[in-house]
Amino acid sequence: MHWLAVSLLGAVPDSGNHYVQSNGKARVPLLRRTGNRKLWKRTCWSLVVERSLPPMERAVYGAVSGHLSSTLHGCRTWEDYLWACASSRSEDRFTKLIDWLDDGNVVTSADLHNQSRQIETELFREMFNDVNSIANQGSLAIELISADVTVKDQFCRFFCHVVLTMFQLKLIENEFEPFRIIVEHYLAVLSKNRRHLLLQPFYIGQLSSSRKSEIYAKILQDVTEPEERYACLNYGETAGIDMAETLSLLLRGTIAQNAPTSPAALVSVPQRLAKGQLYPDDSSYWIVSQEDCSIMDTLKWFLIDENYAAAAVIHVLYVVRHFILQEKFASAKTALSLLTTEVIERAKVQICLEDIPLVQQHMEAVNEIEDWHEYFVSEIFRVLLLIKQANNRDGCVQYEESFESSNAWQRLASLSAS
Repeated sequence: MHWLAVSLLGAVPDSGNHYVQSNGKARVPLLRRTGNRKLWKRTCWSLVVERSLPPMERAVYGAVSGHLSSTLHGCRTWEDYLWACASSRSEDRFTKLIDWLDDGNVVTSADLHNQSRQIETELFREMFNDVNSIANQGSLAIELISADVTVKDQFCRFFCHVVLTMFQLKLIENEFEPFRIIVEHYLAVLSKNRRHLLLQPFYIGQLSSSRKSEIYAKILQDVTEPEERYACLNYGETAGIDMAETLSLLLRGTIAQNAPTSPAALVSVPQRLAKGQLYPDDSSYWIVSQEDCSIMDTLKWFLIDENYAAAAVIHVLYVVRHFILQEKFASAKTALSLLTTEVIERAKVQICLEDIPLVQQHMEAVNEIEDWHEYFVSEIFRVLLLIKQANNRDGCVQYEESFESSNAWQRLASLSAS
């Protein structure tokens, strides 16, 4: 609006010899006021009051000349009303700003432009003071604005854009609690429509660093299609979100959701053997549960982009160790199969895996999978199983002794204790 006013002969280069030096390199002509801008504005206003014109066309003329009432007829959303009010108030202030040129004063185009930009800043400072009391209520204000869900969503979008504008103008910080509440509330509105999935990262990117990954990880929980996952990964990076941290939080959240409801129900290996309970009687050793499938599906996020190969290795091994310590060996083997030779080679290029203690621990746990698997499917085990079925207690004792003397059990027992 302001630059338009200058370009439409609100002020023109002075015809005299009035110049100023710009950075000591060039002479910049000064501007003087003309009466053409007033004439242009009166022309627009005359078209605004022309009842024969369509309302939307009159709204356009009102918008470029600062006629608020006619402009409001063309508004459809909260953003439209915000822009109309701000534009009208801005136009009034700009008119007053250049009125002093009527007395023969001159100014550079850069100064005139900067002063007009200051008008916008001052307007939003006033708006901030006006809405600050509402912002402090956050989502409560949105709930109270109307019983209509559509109106609530529109007002939420409007309010979100207001605080985002204030943030861009450095009037508030993204650590400001009302700012966080309003933006996160609008993210909840966007989540109602799947088409807005790729729009959400750019709003999340405006939040503080401590909130970005946590919020985005919750949104990614429901994303299952490979194409959508790839897009979310790229858009998240573009929006300035730490995707490695986000995916790590996503994985840990999935593991927590699928954790045993009663960890105390897990009986240790020696206790099971003492009761004569052999592992093959427990289906969790040989069958991959639906909960474990969910965890491994989350792991596939790390395999989308080769740039996450190192993170893939670390997190897959983390899950493998998690399954081993829960005595879910079939799930551990399935998770380990996600690490192909290609992924491991890429990871070696990105980081030195041997220098990471956590990876060393995981690799020790991985080595136990084959030992345990071979032990349970061996011919000796098949014989012992037949002995148990025949209720031969001596066979169970023999099995217990042979199991506890195995190197696999000793290594895993020490690993679990750590």
